[in-house]
Amino acid sequence: MEIQQLTYFLTVAQLEHMTKAANILHIAQPALSQCIKRLENELNVSLFTRTGRNIQLNDNGRHLQKLLKPIMAALQNIPKEFSEPVLAEIPIKLNISAASALMTELLIQYRTEHPETSFTLMQDATNKDCDISISTVLSAEGRQESDVILDEEIFIAVPITSVLAKRTSLRLDELFNFPFISFSGSKPLRQVCDQLCNSVGIIPNIVFESDSPQVVRSLIEAGMGVGFWPAFSWGKFSSNKATLIPVGSPICRRQLVLSINSNAKSSKKCLDFYSYIINHIQFIK
Repeated sequence: MEIQQLTYFLTVAQLEHMTKAANILHIAQPALSQCIKRLENELNVSLFTRTGRNIQLNDNGRHLQKLLKPIMAALQNIPKEFSEPVLAEIPIKLNISAASALMTELLIQYRTEHPETSFTLMQDATNKDCDISISTVLSAEGRQESDVILDEEIFIAVPITSVLAKRTSLRLDELFNFPFISFSGSKPLRQVCDQLCNSVGIIPNIVFESDSPQVVRSLIEAGMGVGFWPAFSWGKFSSNKATLIPVGSPICRRQLVLSINSNAKSSKKCLDFYSYIINHIQFIK
């Protein structure tokens, strides 16, 4: 079978008239009839019911017509596929300066569901060259109207062996002599926690800093100090070696601020990922 032979068949099948089809195809009617007859011989079936000079598509012909239509359409589109330039995938520029554990989990979930979407990741609260960013501020500071937030409490994590472990709440200024295991000073959460300490006139006695929540928790569990621990964004705090104590004074809360660049609002994939984050964060509020 040849492509031209199949094209001739589809035209005859559409018109169910050999002479009209020959005129459209600019071919002699006897030559067209011979072409269709060769096709029937190759397939070993008749494709038309012939009554005198009239022809009508039979079941075999209708089946072949159904099979050929998408194939021929795809063949006709091949030149177009090569003539149009292939646009490079533009990744979503995502700046994660807060809630890295939570955002990493959401990012992995999204990539599993949308493997065609790519990302460029950064962790720099001062970098504004991004499509979507998540940062943190004290709840009392408020936020821009267009931002989306998760408002979460900040606890004090203490070793189960600490004199504080049985407390139901504490004041932040009670901790001025306690060793602190802290998040690194360049991180926005650390800055929020420093602001809380400054508000009650204490400078925390930081004995160790880390970028990893797991390291912070492990050192607290080992009895090396106490530390701030956000309620949701670092994941569930489950430990038999440490416990979380609420702070009664001052109010210790922070907001996770999700923002989208005005230029990114024209991108469907940016808006889709932005909405994905919002919808999934609702479940942990």
